[in-house]
Amino acid sequence: MQMQQESSKKHTLVKYVATVVVGLVIALLFCILKGLFKTEDKGTVLRILCDAFTVPGILLTCVGLLTLVIKEGALDGITYSFSSMRRVRRGYVSDEKTPKTYYDYKEAAKGKRKIAWHLIIVGLGFIAVAIALVIIRNSLT
Repeated sequence: MQMQQESSKKHTLVKYVATVVVGLVIALLFCILKGLFKTEDKGTVLRILCDAFTVPGILLTCVGLLTLVIKEGALDGITYSFSSMRRVRRGYVSDEKTPKTYYDYKEAAKGKRKIAWHLIIVGLGFIAVAIALVIIRNSLT
């Protein structure tokens, strides 16, 4: 039991660290593309850094919120229609895993989906850093 909890904590930590690394890579790429390392003006540097933290913050938060919407079932009709099209394309091959009706699909999907809280929390953290950089930039000018 205790070993399972340690494994779960380690898995959660890995998810958060991986999400932070992805966000930092996006921010670094943004900085490189905007020429942060060629600029000497403090105001421009802070503006680029603010934008660099805003982009991954918005992306991560929106993807995390999309998992929340999917968990609530808002896109079940679309996902069911795509799975039905896939079944038609396979020539109606009968397998017991594929739900026959929309109701069966909704019942099978209930409780299986999870919300990606790590994306939401890390994304909001990036947005908080961006807001802090805006405040610092505005106080300098």
